[in-house]
Amino acid sequence: MRILFIDWNSFGNEDIIYHLKKAGHKIVYIPFSNENNTRDNEQLQGEIIEKISSCLPIDFIFSFNYYPIVSQAAMISNVKYVSWVYDSPFIQLYTFSLENPCNYVFLFDKAVYLELVKKGFETVYYLPLAANVERYDSLPYVPSKIKRYHSSISFVGSLYSEKKNQLYNRLETVSNYTKGFLEALISCQKRIYGEFLLEKCLTEKVLTDMILSYPVTPSPDGFENVSWTYAHYFLARKTTEIERQEILSMLSQQYSIALYTKEPSPFLPQVDNRGEIDYYTQMPFVFKNSKINLNITLRSIQTGIPLRAMDIMGCGGFLLTNFQADFLDFFQPDIDFVYYEDYEDLIEKTNYYLTHEKERLQIAKKGYEKVKQYHNYPVRIEEIIHCVNS
Repeated sequence: MRILFIDWNSFGNEDIIYHLKKAGHKIVYIPFSNENNTRDNEQLQGEIIEKISSCLPIDFIFSFNYYPIVSQAAMISNVKYVSWVYDSPFIQLYTFSLENPCNYVFLFDKAVYLELVKKGFETVYYLPLAANVERYDSLPYVPSKIKRYHSSISFVGSLYSEKKNQLYNRLETVSNYTKGFLEALISCQKRIYGEFLLEKCLTEKVLTDMILSYPVTPSPDGFENVSWTYAHYFLARKTTEIERQEILSMLSQQYSIALYTKEPSPFLPQVDNRGEIDYYTQMPFVFKNSKINLNITLRSIQTGIPLRAMDIMGCGGFLLTNFQADFLDFFQPDIDFVYYEDYEDLIEKTNYYLTHEKERLQIAKKGYEKVKQYHNYPVRIEEIIHCVNS
């Protein structure tokens, strides 16, 4: 097949391109920046249409994440557009362009998939993410890297304390009532897994106050509403920030914690912040050489299996994660991975698996075998192409 690839700096680019080429598909690239206006941009749309025209014939356009401007260009050019969304929330999904019949939009979060199906969209499909196990298996044995990335417990990811994620702080002028309501709601969500409370619990009174304090205006080309935006971008990120800091602080009182993030963390004095690492060249060594790899899911991912979790298991690492319902569709708890139900359960399971190495290694091996067989890029590519062709 001949595929027009929307090329931006996304996780997984190198992995899927490698396996597409290995399967005999031809790739043509469109350099792309998702920092531009990718919802309503006539100039960019025209450029994409010209590129499509110059590359015909093609079987479909592909991108990680969904871009309305690409869908519109594909619609005008009468070609199929395949997107595989790995971010959640991803507000550009909530545009009317999603109904374009050229679309094949694959979503890793089943809750989002079901939500859009309920709204009547026939262009969305449920597809979990993948790990490039072949690449992880081929990494060389490097003693210096093994020593450098060894740890009892590691966490790779954002702390959501950087300025761009501090949307919640923009609600500084809300009333004391609203402030107390939101703090209580965040506290409640922080302790509950398997149910997304942040949107459904916002009352009209609280929403009105939030709008007065820091208004958000839905785009005219979309169907996202105000409560969705506040819940997923303001409240979910704040909940995740608090949760990650609390968990890392709590665990660091008893155990050695290695944190890999680009943000400084003076509020976690007992956590070893080792800085940002590269997804391709460094991250696999962390997952392979940590006794326990933590996954603390961004709260706007309602049921989906995060990419981090797939990569941990694909590297043969032991995964200890918060509960996410989609895991149970594909993996067996305490056999392929382990999940915790609350902070107390996390402490108990951390202690248990740090002191029961044989069980820990056996679970890591089972998770690795499951991902290697069923959740790799060749399998996902085959599923996508089968869907597009049928």
